[in-house]
Formats: sequence, C-alpha cells, structure tokens
Amino acid sequence: MKQLLNAIQSDVTPEQVSGAVNAYLDSWRNGDSEARAALFSDNARVEDPVGVPAIEGKPALLAFWQRAAAFPTKFTPTLESIVVCGNEAIVHFSMHIEVVGAAQGTLQIIENFKLDKTGKIAGLRAFWDEKSVS
Repeated sequence: MKQLLNAIQSDVTPEQVSGAVNAYLDSWRNGDSEARAALFSDNARVEDPVGVPAIEGKPALLAFWQRAAAFPTKFTPTLESIVVCGNEAIVHFSMHIEVVGAAQGTLQIIENFKLDKTGKIAGLRAFWDEKSVS
C-alpha cells in the first residue's frame, strides 16, 4: 500500500490541500465570503449540490455567497474527516445552520475539493440530499 500511495502524483502537498479545506471551513465559521472567494481560482467551478447548475468563476461564486450572507444566518462547520489524494480531497463535515430568530438544523455534507497547481480550489462538488438534513 505504501508503494501505491507513494506513486500518487500531485502539483501541491497534502498540507496545502488540507490547509485549503480548513481555510474554507474557517471562512464559513467567520462569515467571510471574501476570504472564501480568495481560496478559489479565477475560473473555479462549484456544484452545490451536485446536479444543480454549476456556478463558474470567482465573481459568480462571491455573489452567490454574499447573497447567502445577506440573511441573518450563522454557519458552524465541524470537520468529520478528510482524505487527501494528490490534488484532491474528499471531506465530510457537518454544517450547523442557524437562522437568527427562526429555525436551525444540521446538514451532513461530503465535498470533493480539487486544487490547481497554484494551490487554489479549482473545483468543488458538494454531495447532500434530503436525508442529510436534521
């Protein structure tokens, strides 16, 4: 197994991939759409959830997150697990969502992050469905 894992080729280190994932989660924790957008490449592509039309490009992503931030909502992600292979990671986290003065709940999310050779997130695919919500 070690030999097989050593054969994985990557433009970035596992620490860079993990760092990008943790910075992404921190940006949600801190309610910082600008910091989140800064983690993405200019032509990044995000599917959230997979199956809806993708959001493409950093300006479109920032606008999407700023619209979400316009509501009095607090997002608190908790990392459950991360597996890094090459330039990619599969991440499982729970996202506690609290709409101030209204409802709250938790969403179980699995995301696939893909980084480019500069360490920016080039692609993100989020997997969640109705059974993921509690």
